[in-house]
Amino acid sequence: MPRAKPAYDADGSWKHRQFDSTEWESLKKRLRIKLNPFYPDKSADEDATFGHPAVGWTNYLLSESWSAVSMTLWLRRRRTNEELRVEREDLLQTLKKAVICLSTVSHDLGILFGVDANVLGTRDKIKVLIPCIEGSKTKIANLPKAKKLKDAKHSAALEMAIRALRVLKTEGGTTADTPDKDLGYISDAVKILKIIGDELNLCLDETTWKKVIIKAKKDAPDLR
Repeated sequence: MPRAKPAYDADGSWKHRQFDSTEWESLKKRLRIKLNPFYPDKSADEDATFGHPAVGWTNYLLSESWSAVSMTLWLRRRRTNEELRVEREDLLQTLKKAVICLSTVSHDLGILFGVDANVLGTRDKIKVLIPCIEGSKTKIANLPKAKKLKDAKHSAALEMAIRALRVLKTEGGTTADTPDKDLGYISDAVKILKIIGDELNLCLDETTWKKVIIKAKKDAPDLR
């Protein structure tokens, strides 16, 4: 089995995507276009004050889906124990080497650092930190096994499906996993989840979303 590599959060790239206000508005506009054909009330008229009801429907679906995905991934996804062990060891060895280097800086190089450089003071602060890092070994060993990203995403997809399907059911839409099991057509519910999931970087194929809907109905009796 290949050994895990130290996984520092240099750019936060392992975390689930976040949206700023501009990106969020752009996302809502894209989804309005993509989801508008699925709005249950085809005869609905646009309100002079509030606009077309499909807009609120889309925003509600997105809000519920994003809340489910972001919260579930935040709760379920962290570094695996092996990743933590490797990162801890890499950091520990780096700091121990730094202590040695800072303790043996040549006089000639030290002069070039300038009078404000507190080389030995920095070394002493690192020496205080090292025992804390060493002590984390036992804590890592006692951690429960972390979910892999794939498993965390499955949990997020399930929670998203439950919340989105509740919105669809409330608004009169279909929550079927397929409209015709014999012919194997793709249902509107599957298509809707696929569209939203792709936009939220929860990219699953339609077959998987169909299975997620089936599981969601088993876990949430009000969706049956």
